[in-house]
Order: sequence, then structure tokens, then C-alpha cells
Amino acid sequence: MRRHRPEIIFALLLLLTPALVWVYWDVRLSWEIRAEWNRIREEGYPTSLDDLTPGPIPDAQNAAIGYMRAMRQITLMDVAAYEAGASSPKFEAIRAGEDYREMPTAANEQCLREALDSETVRNALREAIEASRTPACVFPCAGKPDWDVGDEQHFGLIDVFGQLLGVRGRLYETDGDRAEALECYLALLRMSRHALSHAPLGTQATGYRLHSEALAGLAHMTRTGSLSPGQAAEAAEHLDAIDPYASLHESLCKVRAAYIADTFLSPGGLRKWCRYTSFRRRAVVLRGLPCVGDVCVCRERTCRLDETPYHSWIGVPWRRYDQRESLVLARTLIDISERPPRVSWHASRALMNEWKWGKHDVAAPATAKFAYCVGGLFYEQQQAIVKTELCRAVLAAQAFYRIHGVYPNSLAELSQCPGIAVPTDPFTEGSFGYKRLRSGCIIYSFGPDGIDDGGLPYTGSEYDLDKAGYDIPWWCDTGGSASSDLPSDRSGPPTHTTEQVNAHAPPTEMGNPAASAPVAHTRAGVGLPRCAPVMGD
Repeated sequence: MRRHRPEIIFALLLLLTPALVWVYWDVRLSWEIRAEWNRIREEGYPTSLDDLTPGPIPDAQNAAIGYMRAMRQITLMDVAAYEAGASSPKFEAIRAGEDYREMPTAANEQCLREALDSETVRNALREAIEASRTPACVFPCAGKPDWDVGDEQHFGLIDVFGQLLGVRGRLYETDGDRAEALECYLALLRMSRHALSHAPLGTQATGYRLHSEALAGLAHMTRTGSLSPGQAAEAAEHLDAIDPYASLHESLCKVRAAYIADTFLSPGGLRKWCRYTSFRRRAVVLRGLPCVGDVCVCRERTCRLDETPYHSWIGVPWRRYDQRESLVLARTLIDISERPPRVSWHASRALMNEWKWGKHDVAAPATAKFAYCVGGLFYEQQQAIVKTELCRAVLAAQAFYRIHGVYPNSLAELSQCPGIAVPTDPFTEGSFGYKRLRSGCIIYSFGPDGIDDGGLPYTGSEYDLDKAGYDIPWWCDTGGSASSDLPSDRSGPPTHTTEQVNAHAPPTEMGNPAASAPVAHTRAGVGLPRCAPVMGD
């Protein structure tokens, strides 16, 4: 026995090696996770759901109460109608609005008008608009263990009312009721601010969608000269109330604590999260995270982690590794969100490509899904930033027109006008692109690549401008066409610079202020995605 003692000891060490490795990685990863949380705590950021629990808010200042009251009103049905299989007014209005968005025919417009003319829908929308004027918005689910699921359900209310107010504003514009149309768009901005004040990424995506919807309507009203000086000042005041630059950074700091607590620290949270699969037509929410693209598919091998040791006691280091990677990724995203838009755009795309599906979905499945979903949020934020600044630039150009009766020959001339502040292009941190036309002007962004194409996407005959919001990224205004304003020899790509165009621009026509309004848009850069970045194969 003594002769074989070394062999026995060696055999025991071989048998204990997996256990020793297991203990080593468990202890090391636990220490790294604890060190990261201590660092986050020292920086003053939330580290648990308790830190995210909002303080008491008086009912008179809480918009959530008004939103829930309006939704109950719009979803109520009498028993006879329910037994007959009738749909609620909410779903009828939503369905009519979606049909009108996809195909604005006379028949769809008539169906939409009938749905919105319902007394129930009118009262609910009026209640929602009034609720949007209150300063705070906290739904009762906030701060509870299942707050992300409840938040998804409650913030569906704001999303629903946002869709209805968007199409309602378009109908008011068609009817010539500009005051009511502006009220719809301003209500969308206020709802956007309420959504952006909450932490889960699903609510953030809702806020940015409403922001883009409101700016699309405002851009069309400014382009057509529909805003009076008082209305323009009111729109500018609402734009100043939302800071899209800071909102994503703040929300990522909050969602880091909420996401880790719900996914890794709640009993069975990770198992339910990984097995959850949803197929919807619009933005899909997975446990409070927006899933970009038309259809979100959870891969089979990710959803079937039960077939691996991931959820067993053997997989504890595996799960700790996933949690550590989530913390590292969240810190990287927060650092990226503090950079200028052009830098953060390219940095976020590079990071999302690194974490694309198929590369990390088994090694760190929850982190891979988190990266997949948050990539679309960066895209939404970039849209909100550039559209906000473009809308401000158009309002400044119209203020110049009201003073001088003509539009400026360049943005440099506009900036010299006392009392008018000209915003800069977020991507280049310099002036926006500017082009004078026969009866107006075009203001456009150079896009993340910083290339001046002379506003070609808006003036090129090959583009269907009525569908530009769907086909061309970074588009600010989806209505109308500026091509009729161009000189006859401007049908092809520009062969001269923006300065040359400004220097030889023909004088502005004075007879029709509506036709002289500026057009705002952003450049369709080569290689940019047609929609939010999709991390699929």
C-alpha cells in the first residue's frame, strides 16, 4: 500500500481537479462581480431595485393615473358586445391606424376617421393628453420584483395612445386644423419624456419611438409653414424639455441594476428569460427589452439551455461568467453613450457586431441578448438627437424668414441674425448642410460618415419621398417633395459643393410662404442600415 501511495495521491488529485477548477472559477468570478458592484456603488449609480424605487408622488402630479384611467375607458365593453365577439374600441382604432399608416387610401382613412370619431376613443385621447401635462409618471409596478413585466404592460398604454395621436395629428393636418394637430404632436413629446424617465429598455424604446413620431409631424408642419410664431415658440419649448443626449446614459445606469437583479438574482429569472420566445409584428419586448426587427427569434440552442448544465449547480461558474460579462458590457455601453453621437454610433455598431448572435449566445446567453437588444436603442437615440437638432434648425430658419421675408443664403448668415441660435450637426459638431432652392431651402445632416452629398437624397428623382421615413435612415421629414423647387438642370447628382450652391442660389419667391418653408432631412449614408441594427446572421 505504501508503495502505491504516490499513485493514489496523484489519482485523487486528478479526480479532484474538476472540483478545484470549479471552486477557483466560482471564487474568482464572485470576487470580480463584487468588485464591479462596489465600483458602481462608489460612482453613485443604483445597484439594486431598491435604489430604483421612486419616492411618493402626489396623485395630482402622477400622469400614470390619468393614462390608466384613459385606457380603462377605451377598453371597456358592455357584456352583450363582449359575448357577441365584438372588438374593443381600442383595438378597432389601433387596427385602423396601422392600416392607414401602411396604406393611406381613402377607404382606410374613412375607417380611421370612424374609429377616432367614437365618443369612447375621443374621451380617452382627451384624458391621455391631459395626463401628459402632469410633471411625473410612475406606474404602480415600478420597484416591484416583476417590475419589468408590469412596466411593459403599463407602458403599452403610452405606446397605444402615441400611435393614435400620431395618426390623429395627420388627419387634423389634412383637415387644416393646425392647432389640434400641433397639440397631438406636443402631447407625443410629453409622453416621450414620461417614457424616457423610466429605466427598462422597453420603455426607453417607447420614448424614442414617440419622440421620432412627434418630430416627423413637427417637421412636416414646419416645412409647410403651418406654425405661427407662438406655436413655433411652444414647439421649441417642448423640444428643450427633452435632452436625448443624456437620457440614454441615465437609463443604462438604471437598467444595469434592474437587468442584473431580474435576470440573475431573482429566483428562476434567468431560466424564464432564456426560454421566453415571442413573435410579434412590431418591436417585440423580451422581459422588458426591445427586440428590433420585424420578428424576434430566440435561437433553439439558447432557449434549450435546460439540456446543458447551465441551470444546474454545476453551471454556477458559467452563470457567474455570464453575469460578469453583462456588467462589463453595461459599463462599456455607458462609456460609449457619453461620447459624441458620431463616435458613439460607430463604437456601438462595432460592439454589437462583436456580440452578434452565434458568437456568444451559448457562452454568455443573457449578455448576448442584452447586447442584441440595446443596439437598437442606440440607433433610436441617434435618430432622436439628430431630428431634434434639425427641427430646431428649421425653426430658426423660419424665424429668419418672418423677420426678413426671405430665407438666408447660408447658415452663417442665419447665425449672424440677433436672437436666433443655430444648432450644429451632432455627427460633425459643425454646421448642418444647407441648400437654397428657388422657393425655400434644405437643411440636412451629413450623417455618421460626415460626407456632404449636397442634399441629394431629398432632391434625387429616384427616391419616393412619401416613403422616405421607411427607406432612408436618418430622415427627418417624410412629407412632400422638394424636387419641384429645383432648377431644371438639377436632376442628376450634384457636381458642385454646398457653398457653390449657396453662392449662386436664385432668390426666394415671396408670394407663397407655405411653399417657401425649409425642408429638413438627414443624409442617407452608404452602408447605413435600413432599420435599427440587427445582430442576426
